[in-house]
Amino acid sequence: MLGALHSFPALDIVGAPRLDLSVHCPGKHLNLDFIKGLDPALKPVTDPLQPATLIVHAVRHADPLFVPRQGGLAWADPVECLLDLHEARLEMQASQFLDHLQSIRPTIT
Repeated sequence: MLGALHSFPALDIVGAPRLDLSVHCPGKHLNLDFIKGLDPALKPVTDPLQPATLIVHAVRHADPLFVPRQGGLAWADPVECLLDLHEARLEMQASQFLDHLQSIRPTIT
């Protein structure tokens, strides 16, 4: 959601209800050991209906399309952010973000 706000600051989101991290993982195994370094109190959620505060998305294609930023980390590409909004069931915000993406896309003549 923060990536969507970065791409479109006018997006109607007040506070992020969860943190979505996209991790480039072109192989089969997604190493989640880094999460313990973020917060040792975080515990895995196995029930898909239980709310989670941190969501990790595996970006499996060869080029993750991350957008570089200062500070070493990168923003997920806008399409990944759009999918995250849908997954979080923020349909109004996803629609608003999609409208924005369509308005800035290059036109093919």
